Amino acid sequence: MTPIDPPPSAFDQLAGAAPGGGPPVHPIVRLGYVVRVPAHLCTLLMLASCFASTGASAWVWGLAVFYGLLWPHLARWLGVRGGASRVAELRNLMVDAVASGVFTALVGFSIWPMTVLCTGFNSACLSVGGPRFAAKAFALYVASAVLTGAANGFVFTPESTLLTSVICAVSFLGYTAIFSLRTYVEAKRLIRMQRELRATNAQMVGQRSDLERALELAEAANRAKSSFLANMSHELRTPLNAIIGYAELLDEDSPAPHQRADLQRIRGSGRHLLGLINDVLDLSKIEAGRSELQIERVALRAFVDEVVSTMQPMLTRSGNRFVLEVADTVGFMDGDASRIRQVLLNLLSNAVKFTHDGEVRLVVRRLVSEDGDAGDAGEGGERVVFEIRDNGIGVSAEQLARLFQPFVQADSATTRRYGGTGLGLAISRRLCEMMGGDIAVRSTLGRGTCFTVSLPVAAPAPAPPPATPTEPPLQASAVQV
Repeated sequence: MTPIDPPPSAFDQLAGAAPGGGPPVHPIVRLGYVVRVPAHLCTLLMLASCFASTGASAWVWGLAVFYGLLWPHLARWLGVRGGASRVAELRNLMVDAVASGVFTALVGFSIWPMTVLCTGFNSACLSVGGPRFAAKAFALYVASAVLTGAANGFVFTPESTLLTSVICAVSFLGYTAIFSLRTYVEAKRLIRMQRELRATNAQMVGQRSDLERALELAEAANRAKSSFLANMSHELRTPLNAIIGYAELLDEDSPAPHQRADLQRIRGSGRHLLGLINDVLDLSKIEAGRSELQIERVALRAFVDEVVSTMQPMLTRSGNRFVLEVADTVGFMDGDASRIRQVLLNLLSNAVKFTHDGEVRLVVRRLVSEDGDAGDAGEGGERVVFEIRDNGIGVSAEQLARLFQPFVQADSATTRRYGGTGLGLAISRRLCEMMGGDIAVRSTLGRGTCFTVSLPVAAPAPAPPPATPTEPPLQASAVQV
């Protein structure tokens, strides 16, 4: 005989897993097994009482013993091993309906046994499959009873002995007690699960409140930190300006050569420290929400020439070829000229610093949406685009991911060789975002980098996504430095 698996453990019942790590078992399979074992024992006692009083052949006794003792375990085995355990359990209930019809005919359609058999399989079918399934099962019950009765010559013995009637009454009470107790257990389990669910929900609500409070505290601490840095940077910048000023005054008094070198070191270190403090001050004011834009009308061609003029000394020292390309139709834009100048100087300084005996190119153009609507581009769907290209050292894809993080540079070797604080790009991106624009970057290690600054011509306004822009012709002018 096929070995019978042990009943599922408590963990299996909670997890819904079949013994041995098989596919999940539907809960009705476990429920059906718990109900079948005692119910079929009652059925076997009732059938034995009937067959003992009326007489039955050996195969009938064998069928009764199999159905009462072995079938509950076989039904569970079929339900567990079936690919769809719920479907397998419904098939098992159909077998119960057919078996009940067969035994109804074999006991001569006796009233008490027939009532007990009908009550048993019909209660199970209703609780598991519902009314329609129970109706189908009852039809199978009637058909099997009629066929078995025809094969047995339709023997009718509606009366039962006193012992059979008592056993049937006890079995009927046992059926109802089993189903009622199982319903009570399932109801308690459901109530317990609902209570645990409510407790879990309350715990999650409490944790969410704690997280919200922690987030508020973190944001307050961040604002306090930014405010502190802004105030401290401002206080440090005042005496540092005095140090740089006195160093320049002493340098103008024609000191000795060795003194001049010392003064130049003082002045250079002071300016480097002042640049760091200015960057920290800018970043802190932006994070603290204290940085404001001064919107004005900007003539782009004259503005770009001014920026290039400011960069001229650095361009001269670098030995790079500088190329400026400005479209004829760049015209005017509304923006914060000092902030735009700061962004361009940051990007141009980086391009010059990381390029040696190469080329640095600044391209300025105006993009106009074909349908006059470019989403966040602002009024008329127009944007001004500044591209700063170089053929310097470039950065890898991994380094690009952290390029705009504060106090972060490409790698430690770059910091040691080229210096810098790692704040310029972070500040530049945040300034562009404040003006309704953004900075994009693409780079190839060892071949160069291109930063693209895109700013709206006017104040941004929510609108559909931009259409494909068209570029006006460029007027190129090359400046050999």
